Amino acid sequence: MSRHARLSVAREIFSDRCSTGAFTRPFRSARGQRIVRAKRHSCIYLWISSSLRGMLFVHQLGHTIDWSRAFGPPQPLKRFLETMHTLPDQWLYIPLGVKQIEAETPCRACLVEGRELSPEEQDELDEYPETVGLKRFLSLSQLKDIVSNLQQQRPSFSERDLMAAINFYWSNDAFVDVRGGA
Repeated sequence: MSRHARLSVAREIFSDRCSTGAFTRPFRSARGQRIVRAKRHSCIYLWISSSLRGMLFVHQLGHTIDWSRAFGPPQPLKRFLETMHTLPDQWLYIPLGVKQIEAETPCRACLVEGRELSPEEQDELDEYPETVGLKRFLSLSQLKDIVSNLQQQRPSFSERDLMAAINFYWSNDAFVDVRGGA
C-alpha cells in the first residue's frame, strides 16, 4: 500500500471516529506531536509509518500495541530465501522449540523497524515474540550474506549445503568453510 493510500485510509478512520464522537483529548503521533482535538470518549492516535509496510496501527494511550499485527504470517524459510532479494531487510522469527533449521522451518517476518519505536515500544516488541512461542532467528541481510558466502565457495550448491551453512552461521555466528570438503 502506498504512503498516499495509507494516509487516505487513516483519514477515513480518523473522520469516522471523530464523526461518531469516539475521541476526546488531543491526538498525538508516535513521537508525541499534537495532531488534532476531537470530542467525547478516549484519546487515541493513529500511527502510520513506512516501517510498518502498509499496516495501520491504532494505539490507545494507556494500552499496549497489538504486536501480533507487527509480524507477517508464517512461511517456510525456503520462501524467504526465494524472495529475499525483493524484500526489505527484516528479522525472521522461528518457533521456540526449533533446534535445527530446515527449508520448511516456519518463519515470521517482523514488519516493524525498531528505529521507528520509542524505547518503551521497542522493549515491548522485544518481549512479545517469546509470549507467543517465537524467538529471533536471522535477518534477511544475514541470510543474503550466508548465500553470497556459500556461492563464492561453491558456485553450484545444494539446498542441503545451504541449510548446513545457515545452521552453522546460526550456531557459531560465523560463515562455514566448505572449500575443504568439495
